[in-house]
Amino acid sequence: MVNLLASQRTIWLTLQHEDRQATVEIIDNGAGFPAESRKQIFDTFYTSKSCRMGMGLTICNDTIKSHFGTISIENAPNKGALVRFALPRSQETADEQQHGNSEH
Repeated sequence: MVNLLASQRTIWLTLQHEDRQATVEIIDNGAGFPAESRKQIFDTFYTSKSCRMGMGLTICNDTIKSHFGTISIENAPNKGALVRFALPRSQETADEQQHGNSEH
């Protein structure tokens, strides 16, 4: 999205909730994730931009996992980046996942 003017940038957020988890999707209208960066995107200090530290997605990944959630990245179907994360909806669910008692 850095190549787009501020007036051209758009971000969409969606929230879905099921019995045991809530899922958030964040989609933008930028260029998406380059294929070569997808394996490293959550690595500490990895960045594809010269003026960035490469900590943002690392921090997101660690925080979400510490709450027994999941995070993934992909390119949006039409254009842009898609970041999806899911978190358990209750402490009871998190305890079940930690101890391997999840129904899934």
